[in-house]
Amino acid sequence: MVFVPTVLLLSLLQKTPLNGAVFHASCAVACACAAVFLRAAQFERTLKGAGGLRLRASPPATGGGVAFAFASAGAFFITPPFLAAFPYLLTCYLGLPSHAHGNIPVMICSLLLGLSVSFGGAPALLSAFACLWLLMCRGAVFHRATPNTWWWCVVVHVSACVLSCLFASPSWKGTDCIIPAFLGVLHVASNGEVVVALVNTKRQIRCASHVALCLTFVVFPAYQIANDTKTLVGGIFTLCLASGSLWYYDFDSEWLRRARPSHLAPSQFGVAVGVYALIAYLLGVWLLP
Repeated sequence: MVFVPTVLLLSLLQKTPLNGAVFHASCAVACACAAVFLRAAQFERTLKGAGGLRLRASPPATGGGVAFAFASAGAFFITPPFLAAFPYLLTCYLGLPSHAHGNIPVMICSLLLGLSVSFGGAPALLSAFACLWLLMCRGAVFHRATPNTWWWCVVVHVSACVLSCLFASPSWKGTDCIIPAFLGVLHVASNGEVVVALVNTKRQIRCASHVALCLTFVVFPAYQIANDTKTLVGGIFTLCLASGSLWYYDFDSEWLRRARPSHLAPSQFGVAVGVYALIAYLLGVWLLP
């Protein structure tokens, strides 16, 4: 299983412009190689039943290909707490049954989400949406990716690399590029895994979320205690949000039972939570010192 350790290591990578430029450059090259390889190999991605019937995964539409590309690029911004909070975020976004059967956990987690983005600022808001989009697209789109979809991914990664280079420091060492380049290759390899093999992506995502919760308690002192008071408070609320998301541990089975499991459009409640998080972030920018 390449995905779980890869996404955990990516969540620990420092979010600097240099790391972003190297990561996206590495991903672009790896995605181009994957597109050429998949086109030459002609993978059909079929399942054969006992009666001989074969089911083929339908290729994603243009919107699905763009979603795949932006989800792949957004992997750079994920962090352990919001990776652990993904069950709650997905439940709200798709309107899974757990959000209707537990009003109190929804209210508590929503309050913690608002406080975490208010005190955490833009990095917390960006990480929340990046984690949600990456993991949701992995569970719904990645296994249906075609070579053309991978070329969409190349375009987005190249654009992100160029943008990161504009803000990168001119003084850097070659050794600084080793880790982000390696993680970029691993990231593309984990995405390619679901194309060429039968993988239960939703179970992988649940495993990654639970391991990320344990990781959050380990890295929290190292990453948050030394920072300013505002960041520390935001980190505490984010840690509480990650812990509260354990209530939604059964999200993968609820996701599988959806009538359209590959449908990415948000529910009305998901839109409301997204607007609420954005308003909480703006209030934090205006009101908190």
